[in-house]
Amino acid sequence: MDKRLVAQSGTVVVPGILNKSLDEILSKYRDNDALLKKIVLPQHIREEAMKALYRMNITNATLFPDLDGLAKSIRVELEVIWPVPVGDAMRGDNA
Repeated sequence: MDKRLVAQSGTVVVPGILNKSLDEILSKYRDNDALLKKIVLPQHIREEAMKALYRMNITNATLFPDLDGLAKSIRVELEVIWPVPVGDAMRGDNA
């Protein structure tokens, strides 16, 4: 089984109709509520949202358990969770 699918407790959708997209199939349902919903957060709350997800252990490393996920997770940690002021990084300060 795919490592990402397991880490995300995911589900694979295999439609029985192969000549239509998933959107076309879902549009035929007569439910007033959306079956799928995409939520886009505004850029100005990115840092706060990333910190909240980090505290819940929802990171690139836990969602995508491969080298790419680990690298992206480390990048976010360095940028958002453990930022180092540029002057301190240039001097080599560890404080």
